[in-house]
Amino acid sequence: MEFDGGLWTVLGDADEVKQSEQRIVRFTAGVILIGGLLDFIEETIDVLFAAWRKTMQACQRQFFLEFGAAVAS
Repeated sequence: MEFDGGLWTVLGDADEVKQSEQRIVRFTAGVILIGGLLDFIEETIDVLFAAWRKTMQACQRQFFLEFGAAVAS
């Protein structure tokens, strides 16, 4: 069976096909890494807001107790 160049004629040179495959792999890896980074940032923001809410609750309770003592005196 002889190679008539059918598929390679459609896709181009072997080097071009290899470069195209490498570009696809790099693009896919980049998308996965960026997606993971965005998930990490989103989780970090959620944790920071949760910590801020806990801190503000403690401050509000303390202010309420101090305000109650000032009104009573």
